[in-house]
Amino acid sequence: MLVFLLAITLAFAGTALLAYNLIPLARVAAGRGLPARRVDPSQVPSLVFRLTYPATDRLATLLHRLKWTNYRTKMAIELKRAGLGDAITVDHLLALKLLTAILVPFVASRLFAIFSNPAIFLLAAIGAFYLPDHLVAEQRKSRERQILRALPG
Repeated sequence: MLVFLLAITLAFAGTALLAYNLIPLARVAAGRGLPARRVDPSQVPSLVFRLTYPATDRLATLLHRLKWTNYRTKMAIELKRAGLGDAITVDHLLALKLLTAILVPFVASRLFAIFSNPAIFLLAAIGAFYLPDHLVAEQRKSRERQILRALPG
């Protein structure tokens, strides 16, 4: 079991290093005419976004061309309401959706035997795809409650 976990960890690290070298942020952003934004991940309020920021920041430049106008408009407003709008863009959110839809079912299938069933695996992938939207909504609710508590009276 330990050898298997080590193999999975090394495979993940190798894939991450390959992606890091294949997707250099500044060159890709400059080539597409996008401004290269540098944000300190420690300034991101949510722990999940803070932990995944390096990977989502790299993938966000690739997802910029994805046309999903209604979703982009709605989530840009939600991100600002959640207090994430300065550091996290809709492209970062889409990258996180992609990462969670891929990684969560694989990790769950290794931890729990029930996720080895293809139907359950697919349901986990679909649920994980919507997880970042839920995280943004929860962050927004938390921020709204915090603002209401800070109001006088």
